[in-house]
Amino acid sequence: MVIKFFNGETIEFEPVGLNIVGGYGRIDMQLGLRKIMLVLKEKKGDWIFTERYGLEKTPTYDFNQDSFEQVITELVESF
Repeated sequence: MVIKFFNGETIEFEPVGLNIVGGYGRIDMQLGLRKIMLVLKEKKGDWIFTERYGLEKTPTYDFNQDSFEQVITELVESF
């Protein structure tokens, strides 16, 4: 799925797969050069997200409506 903004910027959502190592499913969210991974830890569990910076372990955060709105707001404010 792709969300296209008024200035041509986009957010792309790409399902990566089910039964991934360390989780039940993953969706990658591409925001310009930023890549955020959404991970479902358990089949009926909650989603978490993390942003990759390289090979180092990055912190994870709960993914919910508030955190999604915050990420989108940061993107829009950077236009």
